[in-house]
Amino acid sequence: MKINPNLGKPMNTEEYAHHWSKDSKFLDQNSQYKWMTEQLGSAELIIEVGCGAGYSTYALARNPNRKILVIEVNAILLDQASKYLTSKNISFDIATTPEEITEKLKHSNIVFLNTNIFDIEPQLKTLTQRFDAIICWLIGAEPLVISKNIKKELEDFKNSDMATYRENVHKVCYKLGESLLKPEGVCHIVDRSIIASWNTKDKARLDAVAHHKELSSEKYTVNFANTFLRKSGDIRQSKINYIVQEDMPYDLGLPVIISVRAIKN
Repeated sequence: MKINPNLGKPMNTEEYAHHWSKDSKFLDQNSQYKWMTEQLGSAELIIEVGCGAGYSTYALARNPNRKILVIEVNAILLDQASKYLTSKNISFDIATTPEEITEKLKHSNIVFLNTNIFDIEPQLKTLTQRFDAIICWLIGAEPLVISKNIKKELEDFKNSDMATYRENVHKVCYKLGESLLKPEGVCHIVDRSIIASWNTKDKARLDAVAHHKELSSEKYTVNFANTFLRKSGDIRQSKINYIVQEDMPYDLGLPVIISVRAIKN
């Protein structure tokens, strides 16, 4: 395999899990997951697409009334999340097939499923439950997973291909929501970006609204009032590259987190 001049040697599953756990710990320590969770209000039945090292799942699970179906493609991160929840005395169950989900959610507040969201989308659409929210917070994956999804060889990757993968995941979340969300249910997408300065935050919010209207469909309401920005600080605690705007070097912009709450009509 050739070394990509933009990304260097591609991370494997274990390396990606190691580096993302550093970033997610930083996010947790800076109350970012708390901020995201607060935007869900009283939502009780939730699908979490990508749990990472478990910090986001724990933020959700602090509401004892919640039931959470967690879909995570990285088996090492799922193991880390399981251990983290155990350390916090939070119990969970593991489903090995989509058919087990409904039964296990009857008895457990958290159910993990180790699979790729793209592979399981058709089966998920057959679930009888109607969820209050589908969340996808700061999704990412190791290069081989992204390569398979966007059908592009690793040696040809550009920084923008990382954003393309995230957009593809977001589109799947919106499509799932059309079938699985209750009326007025929320598809909550949180992504990272860079803006010129905090004075441009409202323009960034408007741009995010327009972008997510394109990613979703007429079955959702996406508006300025439900779109928020928050300064992220330097979330690059690891070697994972999160630059998504190639024309703006990271050190010349302000790193932010963009939250979009799309409401199902």
